[in-house]
Amino acid sequence: MAVKELEDVENIRSLLENAGYTYRENGSDDTQVLFVKGSEELRTHYLHITKLGSSVW
Repeated sequence: MAVKELEDVENIRSLLENAGYTYRENGSDDTQVLFVKGSEELRTHYLHITKLGSSVW
């Protein structure tokens, strides 16, 4: 998923958490932010959020 600026993730964080996603601080770096859904044993979703046009986009 892409956003205009990574700081924009804070505007949608509560929506993602209400939908069952967990913010993973150890999965984030300066190019992306990571949210996951499901337990460690039964992970169902990985949502990587990056800046539109970034090197990982």
